[in-house]
Amino acid sequence: MWRGGEIVERAVAGLQRRALDLDAEQAVRGLDALDELELHALLAEGLADAGFGVLRERAYPAGEGRKLSERQRCDLVLTPEPGVEPAPILSKVKRKAAAQPGLFERPAQTATRRIPAAECYWLEVKVVGQFEYVAGVPGPNASWGGTLVRSMAEDLGKLSSEFGISHGGLLLVLFTSEAEVAKHDVVQALHRCLDRGVRVSSMDQAAFRLQDRIGNACCTLTLVGVWRHEESREIE
Repeated sequence: MWRGGEIVERAVAGLQRRALDLDAEQAVRGLDALDELELHALLAEGLADAGFGVLRERAYPAGEGRKLSERQRCDLVLTPEPGVEPAPILSKVKRKAAAQPGLFERPAQTATRRIPAAECYWLEVKVVGQFEYVAGVPGPNASWGGTLVRSMAEDLGKLSSEFGISHGGLLLVLFTSEAEVAKHDVVQALHRCLDRGVRVSSMDQAAFRLQDRIGNACCTLTLVGVWRHEESREIE
């Protein structure tokens, strides 16, 4: 149902449209100066244009019932169509309570259609630049390689361990001097993650040129699909 190549293609469209607008405006700062949340919005626009439902900052399905501070959230959740949301996964105790409302209590009504979380695509996003702004000043990112490895290991590990999801991946938005830098360094970082026991299922990439303002002349999007095994256990 979910094709990594299509997700990357649509995500690229959202970013590239904004990059071209900035060029037309002759903006001093380009796409690589936007913060991560601004880029999330652009990615969401591109994916929504493809007809997907796109939800931002949604809790993972097995987090229902935990304190808000304890619930991990996913950057973007894709659904097959707009107007639907992933259903939470309740423990046996909570399912029983939900099925037996109090005598004078009415079940909560919602106009939103819910679908199994396993039918959605859970997408974590990480933005890393070979050249970045620090305190408003552009320059080389001394922690480029380390940040890439750490981000991949953490986010892929989180996605693979979350209960109740079948489809998910890490979308890397990389700003580099040229496409080959991103391609080479992603493969190297992925090998280091594999050495740590992280398992992946696929990798899809697409890139487009940027107007070079601070050293980044290319934006590469890499979607690393997480490997999921069949889960038969149940939340107590």
